[in-house]
Amino acid sequence: MALWKRISIALVSLLICVSLFVGTASYGTVKKLILQNKEDDIENVLNLIDMSVTEQLLQFNAIVDSFSESQSVKEILRIGEKQSQDKNKAYLRDLSASFTSVSGIYLLNQENGLVFCSEKSTLPREDDFALSLEEEKKSPEKTMYFVGKEGIFLIRSIREKEQVLGTVILEFSPDIFTKLLINNLSTFRHQYTFILDKEGKVVCSNNSVKTDYLETVQKRYAAGERRFSFTWDKKQYF
Repeated sequence: MALWKRISIALVSLLICVSLFVGTASYGTVKKLILQNKEDDIENVLNLIDMSVTEQLLQFNAIVDSFSESQSVKEILRIGEKQSQDKNKAYLRDLSASFTSVSGIYLLNQENGLVFCSEKSTLPREDDFALSLEEEKKSPEKTMYFVGKEGIFLIRSIREKEQVLGTVILEFSPDIFTKLLINNLSTFRHQYTFILDKEGKVVCSNNSVKTDYLETVQKRYAAGERRFSFTWDKKQYF
């Protein structure tokens, strides 16, 4: 074989090796940049969810404040439902009707007897709910949340100085957050976004969350990890 042919083959082989090396290195760099951009997008989505949920809960807390600080409400609790004036009952009905995002508003006396409800009562009958009512009475600065089968309940005791007059309970549907997740913040094809209660039960989600998927996430989260990747159903998730 002529010398120039051997030189040409050597040069072509060298160019191929260099191209493969550069291509592989470039692919790795580009892939890393794309993944980093996607992770940043996910963080931005989660921050938006955090702000939206917090804003909604602040609105619900403002509603509860308007009841717990109302002198008309305190008067009804002081004198009892039977003796309370019609104007006070009308005030409660009008006040409740003005909050369209709320499923129900309930007013309980000191013994947890129902004094007023804006709709047909759907208060939970579980022992855990009764415990939440009693815990709230012992914690004047704390607002309790209870996740029931029908909805989420925000519980606040009504006080006059140190005395507990009763309790106001606001009920709202998890659908408020579900619509937020589905309509505004589900930006990825295989995205699972869900809100859990303190026991790890799903309150709402943008997709039906599979049990084994959720268990995988919960185990890693319980171990103290807050950012992690894992493979599920032959797909990698961050």
